[in-house]
Amino acid sequence: MQICELKNDGLSRTIQIVVPAAILAERLERKIEEVKPRLQLKGFRPGKAPTSYVKKLYGRGLMGELLEQALQESAQQAIADNKWKLAGQPSMHMESNVEAVAAGEADLSFHMHVELMPEFTLMDPQTIVLTRPRAIADESDLETTLANLAKENPVFELKDGPAGDGDAILVDFVGRIDGVAFDGGTATGATITLGAGRFLPDFEKGVAGAKTGEERVFDVSFPDDYAAAHLAGKTAQFTADVKEVKAPRFPSADGELASQLGFADFAALQEAARAQLQGELDGLARQVLKRRLLDRLDESHQFEAPPGLIEEEFQQIWRQVEQARTENQLDADDLAKSVEELESDYRKIAMRRVRLGLVLAEFGTRASIHVTDEEVSRAIIDEARKFPGQTKQVVDFYRKNPNAVAAMRAPIFEEKVVNYLLELIKPAEETVSKDELRSLADAA
Repeated sequence: MQICELKNDGLSRTIQIVVPAAILAERLERKIEEVKPRLQLKGFRPGKAPTSYVKKLYGRGLMGELLEQALQESAQQAIADNKWKLAGQPSMHMESNVEAVAAGEADLSFHMHVELMPEFTLMDPQTIVLTRPRAIADESDLETTLANLAKENPVFELKDGPAGDGDAILVDFVGRIDGVAFDGGTATGATITLGAGRFLPDFEKGVAGAKTGEERVFDVSFPDDYAAAHLAGKTAQFTADVKEVKAPRFPSADGELASQLGFADFAALQEAARAQLQGELDGLARQVLKRRLLDRLDESHQFEAPPGLIEEEFQQIWRQVEQARTENQLDADDLAKSVEELESDYRKIAMRRVRLGLVLAEFGTRASIHVTDEEVSRAIIDEARKFPGQTKQVVDFYRKNPNAVAAMRAPIFEEKVVNYLLELIKPAEETVSKDELRSLADAA
């Protein structure tokens, strides 16, 4: 095998690797002798067929296997000989005519491009000085939260008048297209809360103002992009029999609300609400503290990062930016920038993310921090729960996509390393107001 360096630029290396045809021919001869005893060829006892005959029948296929093996082995040998620590998978490009190589008429020649991990010195995390902001939930927050809970959990009571916005209507209905009932268009005891948007606007309009015992007949036009393809773009006639009309009554923020939400008493509800409020504030504090840690690590580890990793990270970010631009959802600051300015800013962000990722990975390696399969499985299940009714599909997606699993593993590893570093640093605590904390979190 012959190796020639073609490029040596920073963390990038490109080499040419040549495996002589004579070596490939020798390997092919050995491979043929290895498989001959297992071949069942008409007119020959096992293992007795002439090598030339076996080569004629199977030589091209065997050589294809040998070429793939030679590519991988020579690449791994070059990496080991140079003691390279790679930042990603090598890319290989064939230079030879594959047909000529397979026919034994040419050397196997290809070039391999790799990007190396940068060398850098980790700072001592115990020299980092950080402060953790701390805000305390007060009674006014608790009162607001309980009042919101009461608004979000109304009690519905029968009413005599017509159904209005916010009222709940209990109905039996049948939908027909061209006089024929269709799948999914019939229900008994369905509850429709006017204004909730769970039914098509035409349906809510059709039953609005109805009273208990009233029958309504009305048309509903299904959107062209309706999820049920057999109904998309069509108009159906519905007959709805109104069984009950109920008006919402909002419970008082006391024992009634506690009982409705399943708590033993009002004190237990208050305790749970207070804990949730404080948890939200503590989450914001954690966000600010993590940003302060990452800023300090970034300041202390300025080194060249692999260009390929930066480009890959930038492209992921840029796809999100492009989508936000298309949907007119760019941040106010970004709206005033040109495409060139946006690209420059987000390339800097990509460089920071890659560099910090390498720093955190090195801290994690030195501390023997690992992410278990159980932790990944829990994260996948938590993600799947965000999509009610599609849990199995989400889990199957991750099961079939190793890259998606790796993407799920990365933030878990990052959080474990951050926790490890914060335990070493032991940040001091500073008390701030809730507004100050939220402002700090917005900027993080």
